[in-house]
Amino acid sequence: MLIPKSQKDLGVIIEFKKVGLFNKMALHAAAEIALQQIEDKKYAQELLDREVERILYLAIVFEGKNVLLLPRFRD
Repeated sequence: MLIPKSQKDLGVIIEFKKVGLFNKMALHAAAEIALQQIEDKKYAQELLDREVERILYLAIVFEGKNVLLLPRFRD
């Protein structure tokens, strides 16, 4: 989590996922799960408590050397 110094600056929550040999999930599906996990586990609550106005959720998914970044702004 990146907590901004000012409430008007962007706060960022990052969730990492690894898709491996035993987990045959597609990168995009794993990224969607990562973004859903951010919402379900209320990772943004600390930023909301600090009255941060703009929050970016960022899913970073790895499969070997392949990487997918999926950003989404909090509604």
